[in-house]
Amino acid sequence: MNHVTVRLPGLIAAVLLSGVHQTARAQDAYFGSNATIDYAVNGDTYVGYASQSDRDNGINPTSPTVSLVSGGSLGGLLIAQNSSTVDMSGGEIGDILEAADSSHVNMSGGRIVGFLLAANTSVVDISSGSVRGNLAAWNSGTINFFGTGLSDTLLNANYFGFSEYTLSGRLRDGTIIDSKNLYIQNTGAQFTLNNSAVPEPGSIALFVGLAGTVLLVRKRQFVPVAK
Repeated sequence: MNHVTVRLPGLIAAVLLSGVHQTARAQDAYFGSNATIDYAVNGDTYVGYASQSDRDNGINPTSPTVSLVSGGSLGGLLIAQNSSTVDMSGGEIGDILEAADSSHVNMSGGRIVGFLLAANTSVVDISSGSVRGNLAAWNSGTINFFGTGLSDTLLNANYFGFSEYTLSGRLRDGTIIDSKNLYIQNTGAQFTLNNSAVPEPGSIALFVGLAGTVLLVRKRQFVPVAK
């Protein structure tokens, strides 16, 4: 595979190399229609094309919904393309998960061994699960976090054209994201921190029967920073 999976600036290299042609392997999987992955895929996984030929030539794009659930294991990366949707509630991705084009990734469980990336106009929602690597959004990509006590600290406003943050708090399933690094390209990419309000013990009864969750939302959006 022609991508870099080391720490920054390797992450920036991965961003720059995203979308380039990967060397195809017989065990790579292509999903052009709706599917549930609850089994092992040894190679890379591409969502939004039915075949390598279609993807290489940019023809016959599709926008399926593919679910990665418990028991599913991807040995390589996963790239969601076109307007496809990836719902990850379990399983493991052995490398990068990249949302490209106008795709939508919902992560509510499972484990990503590599980076989590949002490119173009894609949207990534992460409420549970774990990401071993760092996270990045570029172009006009968006990453939305859902949990409790979520906060951010700006470390560098122009790191190779990205704003560098460190995150803290917990996702909805209690996963701690303290010291997790997030990189937002200064081109219109953005991220939001959506904190679920935690009621005082004596006030819990007030919430019984109420539909929905009170959210405290913080949003970050950026414009280019002059060097």
